[in-house]
Amino acid sequence: MTNQKQFTQNTSQKTMLKYALKGGSLALMLSVSFILFLILASETKFGFWAILSAVSVTFTGFCGGAIYSLINNFMQLYGWKKTAFNVLFAVLFCVSLWLSLILALAATGLWD
Repeated sequence: MTNQKQFTQNTSQKTMLKYALKGGSLALMLSVSFILFLILASETKFGFWAILSAVSVTFTGFCGGAIYSLINNFMQLYGWKKTAFNVLFAVLFCVSLWLSLILALAATGLWD
């Protein structure tokens, strides 16, 4: 019986890590594209603000993916409820990434 419990825990941890890596990589791609847009569209030079923004948004993406995995494992939803949950979580994920970017830019003085 303990082997089955350990297997379930290991599978749950692997699933959480998988979702966390997906969330973090998506956040990293979005933050790098936003930073490149800011650098190319204005006369802002690359500096500490870009590194802090990328790191904070990526960390928020990792946390969002891990939270999604935890909630998804505990809530067994099917049909339209699962679709509604996924849409709501995607909106909340984007809002949290945006707030993380704003906090990082405000910490460096680039957000007025």
